[in-house]
Amino acid sequence: MRVTRFALLLASLVSIGTVSVAGQATAVIPPNAQVSSIEAVVSQVKQALAAVQTNLANTGLPPLKQVKLTLQTVATKKGGVTLKLWVINIGGTYEKDKTQQIDIILTPPAPGAPKQVGAVSLTQELEDAIFSAAQGVKNAGTGPSPLNFSSLDVQLSFTVKGDASGGAAIAIVPITLDFTGDLSKTAVQTLTVSFAAPTPKTPAP
Repeated sequence: MRVTRFALLLASLVSIGTVSVAGQATAVIPPNAQVSSIEAVVSQVKQALAAVQTNLANTGLPPLKQVKLTLQTVATKKGGVTLKLWVINIGGTYEKDKTQQIDIILTPPAPGAPKQVGAVSLTQELEDAIFSAAQGVKNAGTGPSPLNFSSLDVQLSFTVKGDASGGAAIAIVPITLDFTGDLSKTAVQTLTVSFAAPTPKTPAP
């Protein structure tokens, strides 16, 4: 059973994503409800990270240094020539040997980046999961035996919920204890967030 791997390196998170939640930007409409466009998924992740980075800075938590987005996709052809990759939604059914894995390296935005209006409900769960991980990182550096680190990665699993009406809007749904689907039949996407090491405090003179 072979899974083809594609690697995409994106220099800046701010410059990616062409699908807006409210539909202001040019939308890429998927061929069916079982898949979503890569643009839509990256756009949602971008919105979540913009909000998280600002919240981390405001609360004194370690900032995000790098993010790796791993997507399970399938390819379609149009006119027998044009090849396009689509992210598999929750409930989408495809043979494993016909899927492609895409690794996208993202650079998180600086704190204070504006968040798109209308994106809150679609990304809040993902934001909460990343923020909770950051709190754990900070807590590891306190106490009688603090954990000192130069870098720390946290991997979060999620699924993509497509637009039932066939549109381009999607929702990012982290996999938690409350998840009721069959994971063996679900395309699980992953987000690996790397936190910057805390800045050592300078002892008072």
